[in-house]
Amino acid sequence: MVALRLAGAAVTLIAFAPIAHAFNWPAQLQKSPTDLQAALGTSASCKETDFSAPVDLVDQNTKVQADLLNPIINTAGAFSLGDLSIDYDEHRRFNSDSVRLMTCVLGREATATAYVYNASIFRIAIRYDRCQERREENILLSKETEFVCSGVDLTEKPFDTSLYAEIKKIPHGYQTAYEWIPSSHEGYGPAEERLLFSLECDGDNEFTRTLRASNRSNRCLLAVDNKDIKHWSGAAIYERYEDGYLADEVTSHLAASRLFVDLPAEQRALEAMLPEAQTMISGIQNRIEERLAAKKSKEDAVSDLLGADTTPD
Repeated sequence: MVALRLAGAAVTLIAFAPIAHAFNWPAQLQKSPTDLQAALGTSASCKETDFSAPVDLVDQNTKVQADLLNPIINTAGAFSLGDLSIDYDEHRRFNSDSVRLMTCVLGREATATAYVYNASIFRIAIRYDRCQERREENILLSKETEFVCSGVDLTEKPFDTSLYAEIKKIPHGYQTAYEWIPSSHEGYGPAEERLLFSLECDGDNEFTRTLRASNRSNRCLLAVDNKDIKHWSGAAIYERYEDGYLADEVTSHLAASRLFVDLPAEQRALEAMLPEAQTMISGIQNRIEERLAAKKSKEDAVSDLLGADTTPD
């Protein structure tokens, strides 16, 4: 048995047919946020916000890239706060005028985030929080509220069992590379690769931290259906097991995340959003150039004052 290990978890790649559930998540792509909220009903608490990304550090090498979750990249390493070639603001964010978010809390089990462009949903990401308790609290010094998750419920639920039941019908094995996934659609290879990595079980929330701290071993089953680029879907599920001499003893399956994407629509959203990000970055870089030019001008003036007098007698 060969396993691909990422951050302590093995990743299994499985191609699978669309999974039938009581709620049809892929069908919500191309719909409006209002339609999604109506379909979810009282089972969800939803809120619309701007889409934003951190822009804490900018230098002359900062660039934008066609990556929805990481549209701005930096190559700068260590820096000092007095370095005028670096513009640093830990609170600064890029806010898109084109893309919006609708975040829906689904009881104590999960959070679904819908990405919206031109009033149409092009991506839905579901994170399984698996809270022991979830409560709504007021944000300090604000009129807003937030849902706070406390504790982790590691009990296998009916939705875990049904998701795994569909996956295990498909022949699969432990793979060592993503090339096992069915061939990418022309022009969407890099985008699909980013989607695969975003599906990995190893997130940074209380659920994953609790699993990593436990004595029981975990595998990450990664399932993908990419036959229809307008309804790309995937799921990540933890398989918990006890190491055995001849065979491992599987003890439970716990859903970690699901993802549904209309790839052509996401590309159009990126084409609208990236110029906005570039305008912001270019403005900051122009200010950096002005600061550096002012510094050089001042240093040159001081040098002139301290230099030799070259005026003819």
